[in-house]
Amino acid sequence: MSIPIYKRIQQFILSRINSGEWAADTLIPTEAELSRLFACSRISVTTALRELVKDGVIYRIQGKGTYVSPRNETASPYDNSSLMNSTLSIEDISVPGTHKTVSVRTEPLSEETAAVLRLPPGSPAIAIDRIKYSGDRPIFVERVYLPQHLFGPVLEQHLEDEHLSKVAEQCGITLGKSVVSSEPALCPADVAKLLGLPEGSPVLRFSIEVHDTQERPIAYYFVFAEGKQRKVMML
Repeated sequence: MSIPIYKRIQQFILSRINSGEWAADTLIPTEAELSRLFACSRISVTTALRELVKDGVIYRIQGKGTYVSPRNETASPYDNSSLMNSTLSIEDISVPGTHKTVSVRTEPLSEETAAVLRLPPGSPAIAIDRIKYSGDRPIFVERVYLPQHLFGPVLEQHLEDEHLSKVAEQCGITLGKSVVSSEPALCPADVAKLLGLPEGSPVLRFSIEVHDTQERPIAYYFVFAEGKQRKVMML
């Protein structure tokens, strides 16, 4: 049986790291370069890198690239995060507070998000942006993607104001575990404006994959948090 292409990419990266050719904090080839090297799609490369990030082998800095993680150290410069590369229930990643919905729209999935949701790139999804507050202070921005073929029936029912578990229940979906990973990033302009930060400020970006009880991915979150954040809030 042939080895899946994404596994071959992982083996290639691990061999360079284990041999010492790529030391800690070394910038590895870009997704485009790896795609050309292995004559494969960007989705295969994204899948390979995403799993290595979860395992703590590499880390990403948005807008800069992907780097080799230091041995025996967390990949992120933000210490003591209880959500680093973990599998949790939806209740484990909730904190009290208020939120404000910024926008609800339908848009095509990017390659990265489509790969996580196991859908073709460009598939329609419901995208929701929200700000989470602690008192009057915004503490993070949450961006969630819901496949339209799963959640379309409740699109007109103010689903942006409902907890994901209630929305899923209306669609006949029972939530399972959520896989959470995090990486340092540079704050995008639209997110920085919502958080009251200068564009390009360092933030911690959480990626949250929500699955149902059949281990089917049914939602994908990005959460941008300033400084050290221990918990994030789901829908």
